[in-house]
Amino acid sequence: ELSFVTKLRISGRGSKRYGESLVVWLTDQPRYRRGTLYGFTDSFTGIAIALTNWNYRGLTHNRLAIHVSHGPMFSHMESAGCGVAARLAEKRGDWSPANSTLLKVTVTSTDMVVLVDARGAG
Repeated sequence: ELSFVTKLRISGRGSKRYGESLVVWLTDQPRYRRGTLYGFTDSFTGIAIALTNWNYRGLTHNRLAIHVSHGPMFSHMESAGCGVAARLAEKRGDWSPANSTLLKVTVTSTDMVVLVDARGAG
């Protein structure tokens, strides 16, 4: 079993089409490999947990996406996602722990649970 909690805030100045993202990678790769899946290779075995924020035609989209892969993307990848209020579009570059999100991930041999506390209240 693997479990971790992280406190994050990714609410910077990005307000154009491609906003900001944070991806947690749990893979078989010993080091970074450049690619097309959030900047990482799309051929991996493991899990990618992505919190993303992007703007399209004036609408801000906050999303939590989970990708489970057993090899090359599109042939062995399962993905799930949902909207999430993981951050605020404050258009500020400074960081304050008062405006953060908590992310808790637990992985067992049969399950994965991802909990998001959008306001970081605990």
